Amino acid sequence: MKEKNQYIPAVLTLASVVIFALGVILWPLMPKDDTILSKLYYLSTSCSLYALSLVIFIIAKSTWLKAISCLGLGVFSINLYIELFLDPQHWTRWSIGLIIFVALNLFLIVSITEKLKSKKNERDDSPIF
Repeated sequence: MKEKNQYIPAVLTLASVVIFALGVILWPLMPKDDTILSKLYYLSTSCSLYALSLVIFIIAKSTWLKAISCLGLGVFSINLYIELFLDPQHWTRWSIGLIIFVALNLFLIVSITEKLKSKKNERDDSPIF
C-alpha cells in the first residue's frame, strides 16, 4: 500500500501542471464575454497552485510545513472563490480575513486529526475506522 501512496503526490502535481497548461493554452481562444471563461487563465492558475499546496500538505511531515501548506490552501481557495463570485480587481479586508480564517480552520482540523491518529496508534495498530 505504501508504494501506491508514493504516486499520489506525483499524480497530483502532474494534474496541476496540466490544469495550468490547459488554462494558459486555451485562455486566448475563449470568448471574453462570459464571466467564467474570461477568467480561465486566473482560475487555472489558482487551481494549479491549490493542487500544489495540497501535494505539499500530503507529503509534509513537520507541523511547520503543514501550516505553510494550510496557508497556501487558504489563499488559493479564497482566490478561486473571489475569481468566481466576487470582484477579483478589488480585494477587501474581508477577503484577507477570510483567508486567515480558512487557513487557521484547516490547520486546526489537521492538528486535531493528527492528534487523534497518534492516540489511536498508541492504543493499537488497528485502522481508525
